[in-house]
Amino acid sequence: MVVAAFIDEISVRHPGGDLYAKDLLDVEPNATVFLGHTVYDAVVTTGSSIAFIDARAACGGREVRLTTTSFVDCSGKSILGIYSGAETLYGQESQAECGEHLAPAQADNMHHGNTVFFRTRMADVPVSFPSVPWATEVTKDFSDLRGQLT
Repeated sequence: MVVAAFIDEISVRHPGGDLYAKDLLDVEPNATVFLGHTVYDAVVTTGSSIAFIDARAACGGREVRLTTTSFVDCSGKSILGIYSGAETLYGQESQAECGEHLAPAQADNMHHGNTVFFRTRMADVPVSFPSVPWATEVTKDFSDLRGQLT
């Protein structure tokens, strides 16, 4: 199916770990990508359109106010939908629903939380891991990593 082929294409990673999907968005003249930002407010007009959103960069804390005709929330947390009062669906659709072979066979209401991705490489000497005071420690046996890209 076309959707499955598209999912395969955007899931491919460069040798350094970045998704090829970002390359597609970088050359799209009508799309601006804000990686590493968290939405913390949204103002909705009386006509139920989003007037603007406020977001904060994870690194440095710089705040931005964004206005546009369309927003896409790729946070995995539906945070923009929650702040804007939009109808929000949770969970994973079934493979049959959208023709995505990476989706589970049966739909569920599982909700992924925040995820931190990091890259490692070999070093000649021990290297310390940076402090991440904002992170919550979760044991491996508590987590359910179904649906994650490999």
